[in-house]
Amino acid sequence: MQSSSYYDIDSILSEEELVPCTNLFDFARLAHLSPDYHTIDTTSNKENNNNKALYLPESSSFKMPLWSIEQWTQLGFVKISVPKHFRQTARERLQADPSQADLRRYNERFYTSGLKWIALVSSTSTTSSTDTNKNLSRQQRQQQEINQREAKALRTTLLQTYTGDRLRRTLDFAMSSVGDDVSFYTKKLTEMERHLFQRGSSGATAFQKWKTYGNRRIEMGVLAQRAASMETRGCTSSSKVVTPDNHTNNTTNATGNKRQRRQ
Repeated sequence: MQSSSYYDIDSILSEEELVPCTNLFDFARLAHLSPDYHTIDTTSNKENNNNKALYLPESSSFKMPLWSIEQWTQLGFVKISVPKHFRQTARERLQADPSQADLRRYNERFYTSGLKWIALVSSTSTTSSTDTNKNLSRQQRQQQEINQREAKALRTTLLQTYTGDRLRRTLDFAMSSVGDDVSFYTKKLTEMERHLFQRGSSGATAFQKWKTYGNRRIEMGVLAQRAASMETRGCTSSSKVVTPDNHTNNTTNATGNKRQRRQ
């Protein structure tokens, strides 16, 4: 999957979401992907049976990380389904009371993983419309249509969850709980929401400091005081420099002032 930055750790970890898959033909040497796979006895002399057992049969169900199946889906090797915590039932529970949902229990990067899955479905549907993938079966096309509808509904749910009551509650805790222990609430937040909470909390802390120390007199720093004193000394010493021209002018001015006083 494409990310905003190659070294973006949040993007990398969000692609670890396990996606349900079904292979569309036998996979050689990939029998271990099946959860029902058992270790084969390598001491057996029946090599043909062993090689056959290493095949993953067609229509087997297994789960793979999101980053590892992008090419498989675009090439039509597998068909993907919606992860359990992104399905309609989970979305309805989330829409009922989003502020109390423990999203971190499902995925620490719930929002970004959901967006990654949506992007995968979008790229798959775009690729399937090209000339190289027009031979898809009816079942495959139906699954793609289902995924597209699920992706559209999931996008709406993620947006409403992040920007609705859950967001207001998170900001309320961040702005009004300076110095308090709110771990009972933050432990339910995803990484994206925790970053938001930290930003709000740091802003509230800075505001409290400003209210406490804002009316006091702002004192000059040590370096600024030293610089000011050096400038003052320089001005004083330069004003005391006497040149022949200045001495003559000063003497003339003094004599003129005395004559005016006598008159």
